[in-house]
Amino acid sequence: MAEWPASLEKVATWTSKTVLAADDTGSAAAMLALTPTDDGRMRVDPVPLPPRSSREAFGYGYGYGGGTPSSTHRAILRCALGDIPDLGKVHELIGEYRDEAPVSQLWAAISTTHGPLRLPWPRVQLWAHTDRATSRLDAAGRREQERPADAGL
Repeated sequence: MAEWPASLEKVATWTSKTVLAADDTGSAAAMLALTPTDDGRMRVDPVPLPPRSSREAFGYGYGYGGGTPSSTHRAILRCALGDIPDLGKVHELIGEYRDEAPVSQLWAAISTTHGPLRLPWPRVQLWAHTDRATSRLDAAGRREQERPADAGL
């Protein structure tokens, strides 16, 4: 029996050539970071799960909008953003839609891909940082709406 890693240590070695990959096997999939090396080989790292995963997060899933794809989204966000305090707020974007499209491009890729999932690491990082910025803007907008009108104006 092997233990799936939770440490983000290997994430620091991923490069602009790294691709996060999973194949649909009909059940929870393994997700791997594939990084070509300069000598023509391939380095293969398991994508780490969060250290305190829910019972449904013992594997990765994608291609639908359920709990296991949600865990996949959270794990990938954590790889791209690190163990940040507002990771949960960023992850909450999976439930937000604008004009019938998911706000999060990362969530859209995870929840709608059928067949092999291939996510280039630079694109994942861009999507994750965009989601974080969006979640901050949404939070700032909610605070602005909740602020009482100044009676003196």
